[in-house]
Amino acid sequence: MTLNLEHIQTILNARHFYYAAQNPPPRTDERWRLGFYTDFMLRHLTPSMRVLDVGCGKGHILMEMVHGFQYGLGIDNDPEHIQMAEEAKRAAGVTNVAFRLLEYPGQAAQLPAESFDLLMSIRGPLPDTLEGIQAAYRLLRPDGLLFCQEIGELHYQEVTEVFGRAQEAPEGSWSKRHWDMLQKNGFDVRLAADNLTKLYFRDIYTWFDYQCNLWTWLGVPLPEADDPRIALMAERHSNPAGEIALTAHVFWIAAVKK
Repeated sequence: MTLNLEHIQTILNARHFYYAAQNPPPRTDERWRLGFYTDFMLRHLTPSMRVLDVGCGKGHILMEMVHGFQYGLGIDNDPEHIQMAEEAKRAAGVTNVAFRLLEYPGQAAQLPAESFDLLMSIRGPLPDTLEGIQAAYRLLRPDGLLFCQEIGELHYQEVTEVFGRAQEAPEGSWSKRHWDMLQKNGFDVRLAADNLTKLYFRDIYTWFDYQCNLWTWLGVPLPEADDPRIALMAERHSNPAGEIALTAHVFWIAAVKK
């Protein structure tokens, strides 16, 4: 497949970061899908709840759920993310959400014990270590809720097929490993579910721009403009409309503090 190398090079020369805007965003196939995590969590919120978002990024998750709880706090270890979250909060005029630069779980002791009704971590650091789970237990009130979403092993398998894995594969089953840690450290797991769907990027250039942002965030060197794998990606994973089709795979686990 022949590509426009000047277009590819323009993409490579752009500034790349995790929250770079996607214009247009990928199209999602909503058939046979569990749904979006904010919709799921909103069903379990009450107006009196205090919510902690661990690894809040630019704060968009709390901002989407802002009418469902009394108070929300987002923490992240990246100053740029906190700045983006504060800007979004001011622009929206939101008053019941705060953001704080804080390393989790290392600095979690700075937050009062049993001060939250819900802890959530969307691809954040909470479930990665025993220390993270123990810190969550300390911060939750009795019978408090915990929700985590993590990347599944099939996520973007099409990119892995062509370019190789950008980071280490999960060690064994994410569900079993984290289920065990949660159950042994004061939590009653109530939900463990794989959520797969298909994402469709408008064309190879739209996908490549998006992928460069991910590679940069992961510290993966970007390919050269004439890398034959870019054309191979288009040949193998284009649908009849010319869109690049990728598998999106995340894993949900939700628990209650015993």
